[in-house]
This record gives sequence, C-alpha cells and structure tokens, in this order.
Amino acid sequence: MSDIPSEPLRLDAFQSDNWSSSTTPVAILNTESTLHQRIAYCWGLANQLHIFSDFLVQHENSEIRQVAQQYLSQLQPLVNLLNKLGTDTRPAEA
Repeated sequence: MSDIPSEPLRLDAFQSDNWSSSTTPVAILNTESTLHQRIAYCWGLANQLHIFSDFLVQHENSEIRQVAQQYLSQLQPLVNLLNKLGTDTRPAEA
C-alpha cells in the first residue's frame, strides 16, 4: 500500500476556490519530496499558526484571548513534535 493517494494530495487548503469552482488543486504534494521535507512543510504551517495565536493572546477582547490560548496549548506540542521529527529525519551532512 502506497502512502501517496491515487488522487493528488491538495496542499492549497482550498484557498483557490473563492473565484472558481474548479476541482483542480493549485498546490499538490510533490511525490518526489522526502519525509523530512514534508515534515518541514507541516512545521512551517503549524509554526505560523502558533505565531498568529501568540499574537491574539494579547488581544483586548477576553474571549479572543481565551480561544487563542486554547490554540496555543494545542499548537505548542505540535510544533515541538514536528521539530523533533524534522531533527530525526534530517539528512546526514555530507
């Protein structure tokens, strides 16, 4: 069983659907990418969400602060795990 689905794996989060109902993905997983590169991509996405949530924790609205804190509490371990997996899968330096 292959870890790559027969359909292209979308990476564009459907962000391109706002003007067109096309089902063709704009960004897809490069099947030639390594596990390390895939982990690095996911780490980047999770880290951006972590930074955004960290910013919102400072918001004047207490409800926004509470939601942001909930996101932070979930994103921090995810970023840490992806960082560890990235370290574990980093190719050896030549």
